[in-house]
Amino acid sequence: MTPTPKASSTPIETDDPTGIPFDVSITYEATRGANGQVTVTAVSNLPDGAELMTSLRSDAGYQGQTKAFLDNGQATFGPYSDDGAGLLPGNYALSISMSKASLQSTSVRKHIGEDGEFMTGSLVQTSTIDDGVYVSLDSVLTIG
Repeated sequence: MTPTPKASSTPIETDDPTGIPFDVSITYEATRGANGQVTVTAVSNLPDGAELMTSLRSDAGYQGQTKAFLDNGQATFGPYSDDGAGLLPGNYALSISMSKASLQSTSVRKHIGEDGEFMTGSLVQTSTIDDGVYVSLDSVLTIG
């Protein structure tokens, strides 16, 4: 019987592939500038170079999307604005995601697996369309 490797909770260095399963974590912080525009900063243990996307939507019809690459475990999105003006106060649906493993760079796939097989945890999803593994965090962002 082959022992099952234990998941690692430490950040992954992109120059040292481990081949060890790890629980994916993403946290975020939103800041509102003096002009009312909102910037979202995500922190993750996914490897540097991973491409992340965000979308921000409101029931009032606002919708914005941006992408960024993790650098030193962090990615910054925005600033989100409404045609240059600040966002109205209220609740916004925030999604932070990483597209399926096969669309990530070679250096990222060395850490997450060619098919994302090293990623574990509640943020890891499997597409019902093509069985591709991706990461998704969905939350409600309240802007005051």
